[in-house]
Amino acid sequence: MRNSVKWDKVQKDLARMEAGVSTAGILSFMEHALHWTLQALAADTIDDQMGPGREPWVPLKESTKRIRAALPGIQPDRPINFRTGNLQRYLESAPASYVPGPGGLIMSFPGDAEQNSTRLMYAYHTAQGGSSRWGTPPRPVVGLGSGEIAAIHMTTVVYINELLGMDYGNSYPWVEKS
Repeated sequence: MRNSVKWDKVQKDLARMEAGVSTAGILSFMEHALHWTLQALAADTIDDQMGPGREPWVPLKESTKRIRAALPGIQPDRPINFRTGNLQRYLESAPASYVPGPGGLIMSFPGDAEQNSTRLMYAYHTAQGGSSRWGTPPRPVVGLGSGEIAAIHMTTVVYINELLGMDYGNSYPWVEKS
């Protein structure tokens, strides 16, 4: 059996890889794939009532449940960190910010904290770090636990495989066997 290499295909693949690992290519990957992944994971924390790393949130105190029950339109059994739905809607649409850093770009999510309402940012920061003023424990909605790291890893592997022109049936499409 003899193998031969299609050099024109190799050159096209190298050009695609070069574009994909350029600053613009990495930024595009971060904006479209990683950002979307982080948005989805953050929004899911409220539905699941578990923070990054799948640790369950501290349950609501009975006094908080009574306050919720007294508020019109808010059921006491609604998920923690979901009162009006604004925080979850924000996480589902929040942009990320990208700044140059050592060795490449640094992505922050959510990246527009100063552009949102004071009330929304208060809710976000209280969820993330708790509040000593009100005795609220942290119930983080954004962060990296093992599940989030695995999701980012898989997203990155798919991107790299696409750059390399890999498909799972034919690992090296530029090699012909004869």
